[in-house]
Amino acid sequence: MAAATDRQPSTDVVGHPDAAGALPLVWLLEDSPLHARVLRSALGEGYRVEHFSDGAALLERLSAGGAPEVLVLDWELPGLAGIEVCRFVRQSLDELALPILMHTGARNDPQGLLDALAAGVNDFVPKPCEPAEIQARLTTLVRVRRLHARSQAAERAHREALAALAREAVVRERFIGILGHDLRSPLAAILTSAQVHRPAAADAASPVGRLVGVVERSGRRMARMIDDLLDLARSRTEEGMPIVRADTDLTALCRRAVDEVAASEPGRPVDFDAEPEVRGRWDADRVEQVVGNLLSNAIAYGRPGTPVRLTLRGDPAWVTLEVRNDGEIVEGTLAGLFDPFRRGAEAEGRVTRGGLGLGLYIVHSIVVAHGGTVDGTSADGVTTFRVTLPRFAPPEG
Repeated sequence: MAAATDRQPSTDVVGHPDAAGALPLVWLLEDSPLHARVLRSALGEGYRVEHFSDGAALLERLSAGGAPEVLVLDWELPGLAGIEVCRFVRQSLDELALPILMHTGARNDPQGLLDALAAGVNDFVPKPCEPAEIQARLTTLVRVRRLHARSQAAERAHREALAALAREAVVRERFIGILGHDLRSPLAAILTSAQVHRPAAADAASPVGRLVGVVERSGRRMARMIDDLLDLARSRTEEGMPIVRADTDLTALCRRAVDEVAASEPGRPVDFDAEPEVRGRWDADRVEQVVGNLLSNAIAYGRPGTPVRLTLRGDPAWVTLEVRNDGEIVEGTLAGLFDPFRRGAEAEGRVTRGGLGLGLYIVHSIVVAHGGTVDGTSADGVTTFRVTLPRFAPPEG
């Protein structure tokens, strides 16, 4: 048994730093000073070596928070044997977190080697050892350890980045919701004032009449933007876009949306083809929003002067609604059609009138909330958006 003073580790720092600026740190558990010197010599100049003469000293140091990149344990030791030290280490550190190399002369003891592997030893090196062999085995274990450490660091960084993005998203969505809510009151006051001061029809072309018209149109456009922002905030919650189902005639609903577009866009006809009555359980206001957004999108991006076509068909379980317009979607934008804050350009290169780029995102959110699907295709000079909706809510669970 070595003297008590031998329990303190000695450190040799030799060799060249690695890419990270530090040599691999090896803890060597060896009770023989001669064998310890031989192993140090065999390791060469590529490692920092801390020598422990008994297992208790090594475990005490490990419990204090220190850790090497590789442990080299002697098989036979007074007090705690190398395999017992290995078992203690494996209670808290696995084979990737702290690789262990066993220094042993027990080549002819297959059961002992199996027991050591079962205890958590990564590899073996014989006594006596060739310097090239121990260097190769240690190099492999150090590489494994460092790859594991980098993987863990990358995983932690990824989790932290996701957590930061989640926190930012919560703050952003709350801000959007608060902003949209607080803007409604002053906007309502502006629209009410414009309506009160709206001149008679005969005076609508006067300078004051034109100005009041501009205020009203701008106010309504701003109201739509605020509604879109609030819908965005609602759709980003865990519950998703809220819907309230009720018995609805989808044909009549689509007719109202078509009439509204005809009133606001008299120069762009909408061809409407539908069955006389298509009934189901939907959130009527939300589905009308879907139809209105798709029609507005088709008018904004379709070829000027050409009609928009709206068709509605149904079977006992599902209904299909299609909106088509002449003109193709700019190449490369199909994949992100339903992403928020995405705005495109018309086929001729003209940018559409002001908006936040939330229309198709809200369409997608409403359709998904109903258990349906929506997709967009563009080919042969025609762009088609197809919505499928179940007539009734899917059963829960």
